Amino acid sequence: MGLSDFNTLAAKARPFNPDLIFVSGFAVQILPSLQALRALGMVGDGNVLCTMDFLDLINGNTPRSELIGVAGIAPPFECQARWLIEMHG
Repeated sequence: MGLSDFNTLAAKARPFNPDLIFVSGFAVQILPSLQALRALGMVGDGNVLCTMDFLDLINGNTPRSELIGVAGIAPPFECQARWLIEMHG
């Protein structure tokens, strides 16, 4: 398994049916991780938690469909007010 083989990593996690999946890394690793998890039906309503670089995906050109059902954590000073209003009403 290489450092970019997210499909195999997701497949190895699937049999455990995890309640929470924590994805840590840079945006270039987070997005393919999410895509691999989503392809296996492992992304539910907030059961995937991503680290601060998830904000780069939100604020970038990542299609919203790739981000639905995923939660991100970051210090408040990193969050833009516009994003908070759009995502949380």
